[in-house]
Amino acid sequence: MTNQVAPKRGAMIRYFLGQLFGLHAIMSVMVAGPFVGELVGQAAPATNDNEVDLHFTDDGAMTPKVIRAGGRAGIAAYPDGRWAITAVIVGNPSNKPIEVEATAYFRAAPQQQYSRRLWIPPRAVRRTGIPMLVPRLTDGSHRRETVVIVRDLATGEVVRNSLGRRENTLPLSKPIDPFISTVLLDSLLPPGPSKLLTDGDVMQAMRFALRKKVQLTHVPTIDFPQSYLEFEALNQIAISNDAIQRDAAAAAGLREWIRLGGEAWLMLDLIEEATAAAIWNGNLPFETIDNVTLTDFELSKYDVLGNRSSRHIDVEEPIDFVRVIVDPGVEVTHFIDDWPASFVVPFGEGRILVTTLGAAAWVMPPLDYKRPNQGRRQTGPVVDPPYFPHDELVSLGAELNVLRSKPAVTSIDFQSYLQERIGYEVVPWQSVAIVLSAFVLSLLAVGLVLYRFERMGYMLGIAPAAVAITTAALLALGESSDREVPETVGAIQWIKVFPGSREAVIDGELAFFNPSRSKFKVGADGGMFRLDMSGQAGVKRTMRWSSNARWEWDDLTIPKGLRFATWRRPIHYDKPPVAHAEFGDFSFAGQLRHSPWETLEDAILLFPNRRPVAVNFEDDGSFTIDAEVSLGREQFVQGTLLSDEQGRRQRLLKEMHARRLESGFPSRPMLLAWSDVAPEGIIANEDARHFHTSLISLPIEFHRPEPGTSVELGPSFLRLAVVHSPFGDGVSPVYRAASDEWVDLTVPANAWLRFQMPPELLPFTVESATVNVELNVPSRTVNFRSVHEGTAVELREESSPSGSYSFDLQPGTDFEVDEQGGILFNIQISPADTDDDRKPQWKINDARMSVVGRIPEDVEPSTN
Repeated sequence: MTNQVAPKRGAMIRYFLGQLFGLHAIMSVMVAGPFVGELVGQAAPATNDNEVDLHFTDDGAMTPKVIRAGGRAGIAAYPDGRWAITAVIVGNPSNKPIEVEATAYFRAAPQQQYSRRLWIPPRAVRRTGIPMLVPRLTDGSHRRETVVIVRDLATGEVVRNSLGRRENTLPLSKPIDPFISTVLLDSLLPPGPSKLLTDGDVMQAMRFALRKKVQLTHVPTIDFPQSYLEFEALNQIAISNDAIQRDAAAAAGLREWIRLGGEAWLMLDLIEEATAAAIWNGNLPFETIDNVTLTDFELSKYDVLGNRSSRHIDVEEPIDFVRVIVDPGVEVTHFIDDWPASFVVPFGEGRILVTTLGAAAWVMPPLDYKRPNQGRRQTGPVVDPPYFPHDELVSLGAELNVLRSKPAVTSIDFQSYLQERIGYEVVPWQSVAIVLSAFVLSLLAVGLVLYRFERMGYMLGIAPAAVAITTAALLALGESSDREVPETVGAIQWIKVFPGSREAVIDGELAFFNPSRSKFKVGADGGMFRLDMSGQAGVKRTMRWSSNARWEWDDLTIPKGLRFATWRRPIHYDKPPVAHAEFGDFSFAGQLRHSPWETLEDAILLFPNRRPVAVNFEDDGSFTIDAEVSLGREQFVQGTLLSDEQGRRQRLLKEMHARRLESGFPSRPMLLAWSDVAPEGIIANEDARHFHTSLISLPIEFHRPEPGTSVELGPSFLRLAVVHSPFGDGVSPVYRAASDEWVDLTVPANAWLRFQMPPELLPFTVESATVNVELNVPSRTVNFRSVHEGTAVELREESSPSGSYSFDLQPGTDFEVDEQGGILFNIQISPADTDDDRKPQWKINDARMSVVGRIPEDVEPSTN
């Protein structure tokens, strides 16, 4: 009984607190100190910079009025180390426009301040929000007191509030659970307790399934975030109404936040398709067929092994169901009669969960819930949700809250690149040439003179002295060059383009080098970076916001030295950049369309577990690939003699490759290229030396050639895996496909290798195949075999082989292609041929296959 009463009490408390807070926000706008404002018409919906016209009673006071400052706004959650919003509402009772500046800071961190200027029309009220970075406090307190000071820029005086105080202080609470979930409202006030199932109840049930505390934030329309930064405090969000469809700025901010790694749940049975289109920016991954209601149906899913399970649902109250058809490749997690009931769509680095079935199918009332014997491990007070999750909602929660992969490139990698480039100042070659020429000519002249007078013995002392003088001169030139490193702003960024999208995500690093302690101009217009402020404890600094996206540090003084800042932002293109590629007559070529980058250098085609291939670009965006030539292992820049810049690129991509297992990048063939693209929106000293470079990655789309086309596939285009023997043996652990690594062994092995052709080519007629194997197997016998018509074909036997071995396989006798486009090759290693107990170590260093074939005539392409 206690578990049923607790949520009701908690809901009542949260409801009344929410109502009081909402009423306070509304009354703050309508009541302005000693004067009363009356709303005229309707305010613009859900903007962070609303201008609300008011009629003021003439009390003779024509000074600005602080109506509210320092309160909750936006997501209204303030976890440590994340960006959040504090509200400021100022009224102008005069007949002239005024400009004020609001400065906010946390009482516990007064040196870090944030300000924003407000222009207020005559007899109007301006409402805005100031983004603030919540400090990380170690005192264990959950209270975060904000201080806001409003100053009239015309007079320079501080505007006092209705209590006559200069400082406006309000406490903000740190959430008990840093995992924040929210629901966007279509009203000004949070919903009250209801006996009916609500969207918030379903979100609470999902949090319970994720073993999170049962708490939820509700965002009213007037507080909708207006940029991706204002969503940063969130972990997941539920969209269950159409309010965001009417707020373009909020929809754009939400879309960018998801692309940067956010998680959203769209309840399609409660929203219009236009609302989903606003979040996807018009590129919906599904098509709505119709809306129906269900009372008796089966909710089904498949497990990882392909086994189907279902739960029968029989209810009296009909449940809404939206029947849709999803795009190919979309992951359907639950279905009803082959119609998707839920599906998950990757969206940039984030994910969107879409449910087409009403909430009643996903949750159950408390009386139906069977509590597991082992209690849920939570800290703090435990409160049950109003409704509990069915197993299907538990699995949906796991789909939405997937474990994030580690980054493929870290800040340290970027910083190493920047530090090397800033610190590497080459002495001009002309100066070096002059010094060396003087050295050679002086020795030659002295030598001729001494030879003429037969005094060559003096050269034993003159030559070392000349060498010492020349060395000192070169060292002096180097020291002078090092001292002359000017004020520098450097940037390296990774532009990650997603399939078919006009939006990309940028991760990178900025470097600011100051040769002496001085003021430095630092800011951004449309992005955020956190500058290293170490050694600046106690120094007051102010981040000045001039819009929802533009900010700049005010009179920031940077000590001498090098400082870094992590750079991250979304970016939008007018047209989606797309790389199309096609296998031609013994060639591989493609075209980069809608490219916003003028030049591309050191391009490669990178595969999930195969060697990269060099890509050659032309000025018109076309490119070609030599399908037979792969780069060497851990080689990512073409060429033998690399420039300094190419060496830095090679080292960075090598670090990326080393993390491929942890990051999962790339998960599909990707085109990588370098370009001299400047980061957009960086505000810095114009007189400083600037340099920048960009690594660009975008998926490559393969197209099937015309029937009859001859195609040659190099080793990088054939995916390799170790598989079970077709004759019943197990899998030999000689190769790790995920990391493309061969394993050292001391035991016998029977390794069956399978080479998979690209699915875009299937069906494909293979006319010849060549296998190249590099191995070192001392004191053992090795048999090489293939399979034809279900029978092993003996190709060659070698005793203690070491080196490279090539096998030309002919169709009809030496190999066969399975239905999925795979070819088998076998390497069988015998026990060691030694008399003692020592087992010499052996290893296959590499195994690669290339094939030649053609696209068959009058055969439909494979849909696998």
